[in-house]
Amino acid sequence: MELCDMGIKKHNLIKLPDSFGVRGRIIIRTYRVGTKKLLRELIVPNLVVSSSDHGRNLIAQRLAGTNTYTLNITHGEIGTGTATPLNNDTALQTPTLRKAKTLESVSNNIVTIQFFMSDAELADGTYNEFGTFVDGSATIGTGQLFNRALFATPYIKASGEDTTVEVEFTIT
Repeated sequence: MELCDMGIKKHNLIKLPDSFGVRGRIIIRTYRVGTKKLLRELIVPNLVVSSSDHGRNLIAQRLAGTNTYTLNITHGEIGTGTATPLNNDTALQTPTLRKAKTLESVSNNIVTIQFFMSDAELADGTYNEFGTFVDGSATIGTGQLFNRALFATPYIKASGEDTTVEVEFTIT
C-alpha cells in the first residue's frame, strides 16, 4: 500500500539522517612537567564498543529505562596492548594505569572528558591503547568499558613529561 493510499501525503514526511551514532576521538597532549608548555599532540579515532553491558549497549539500556549502570564515565586507562579494537571488547588488552576523570564538559552534542597523568604517575615507556569506563573504581579493569582506541602511532612518554588525555564523543 502506498503512503498516499493511507491518507499520508509524501511531502509531510520528514527525512531523517541516514546515520545516527556516537563517534569519538582521543587527543593525547604532552607537556613539560609542571608547566603548560605543549611538547606534542597525538589525535586518534576511537571505537565506542557495543557488546552487552558496554558502550553503545549502555546507551540503549538507559533509553529503555534499564538503570543498572549510570552511564557516567568515571575512569580512563592507558595501556600497552596492540590488538585492534573490536565491538565486543570489554577491557583494554594490557592496561597499565587508571585515572579518574579530571574535567568534563558538554557543548550541544559533544562531550569532552579529560584525564591527567603526571610525570610521576605514568611510567616512561611506549603506550598503544586507551579506553574509558562507566561506573569504575580506582582498580584497573573495574566498571564497564565504553570506548577503546588503538594509537596508529605509539605514544612514547619520556622523563619530565606530564600527559593529558582528552576524549571527545560526538552524538550524531
